[in-house]
Amino acid sequence: MSELVLKNICKEYENGFKAVDNFSLEIKDKEFLIFVGPSGCGKSTTLRMIAGLEEITTGELWIDNQFANYLDSQERELSMVFQSYALYPNMTVYDNIAFSLQVRKLGKQEIDKRVQEVARLLGLEKLLQQRPKDLSGGQRQRVAIGNAIIREPKVLLMDEPLSNLDAKLRGQMRVELAELHKRLGNTIIYVTHDQTEAMTLGTRIVVMKDGIIQQIDAPKNLYENPINLFVAGFIGFPMMNMIKARIMIHEEMAYSQRGRSAYAENEMFYVFEKNRIQVTGYVKEVLLEKDYRGQDVIIGIRPEHISDRPTMNATQRITGEVIGRELLGSEIILYFSILDMQLSARVEATSTAQVGDKMDFFLETDHFCVFDEKTEENLMYH
Repeated sequence: MSELVLKNICKEYENGFKAVDNFSLEIKDKEFLIFVGPSGCGKSTTLRMIAGLEEITTGELWIDNQFANYLDSQERELSMVFQSYALYPNMTVYDNIAFSLQVRKLGKQEIDKRVQEVARLLGLEKLLQQRPKDLSGGQRQRVAIGNAIIREPKVLLMDEPLSNLDAKLRGQMRVELAELHKRLGNTIIYVTHDQTEAMTLGTRIVVMKDGIIQQIDAPKNLYENPINLFVAGFIGFPMMNMIKARIMIHEEMAYSQRGRSAYAENEMFYVFEKNRIQVTGYVKEVLLEKDYRGQDVIIGIRPEHISDRPTMNATQRITGEVIGRELLGSEIILYFSILDMQLSARVEATSTAQVGDKMDFFLETDHFCVFDEKTEENLMYH
């Protein structure tokens, strides 16, 4: 079992700066947990407190039901992989992987057996006599991982391990790390500012801002059901479109065939930049229940839910001018403006839209998130 519990963890420095504030989390056995957020949000500091490299100011850390605040880092039975690889340049790959076992004075046969097993697992068998300077970035990172997992730690901690690699190698290493987690079956806590890594690797993701947890969720739900404006804007590329609007009710007079007048059912609309989009379904129910008539809100909609042609789901129309076009092979990202707003749409590669075109775009309103303008909370969150 490799379970960790953090209870109200805080990290405050002598100058009064609070890097982590009231961080509470239960990390399950065999979980691949990701800490993600912008630079300075406290994710690496939290990882270092778990590792024993930073003192915990207040709060409790429990590792497998053992109070761990004051345990030395080596007593916690954790291993850490750093951004900078942290390899000994004068040692071979074999000795870099074996070093922690040599320090513990394990027998040569046992060390050799475990080094060979790790080398096979990481595809390093033919590189064991090489030195770090002879290896590529991806190979060096594999050696660093090998040095960490050979100790058979309860938990593997990773602090932005892929940030020094180029885009191609990062993609390759993401696949390898996911496969490694399946094969080892251990608990991994992984820090990154790269949302692509977070979304593709994590079983759960912890989104942080200014030392505070914003949302903890599975990748799919985090993307589709963000709790607030920050999470919605941070997760996803291109980022979620944000449209400032006002909720308005319009009552229209209806006449029966007999000439008697009656009020039709109230119609609700988002009104922005001379556009009027009808509110329907579940979203309408929520806004009526919370009485948002006449209130300012921010509409959030992902680029994939905006089309350059009407579809069965995309029927509400707005008009904008194309100001940018990015061909991504199987799809195109169109950037368009509506007065002072810049939005984006993910459309099919067959689209003929060009920069400068004034054209209609169609929205899937069922996929709207609606945020309170003041609190920035997602009114649709559930």
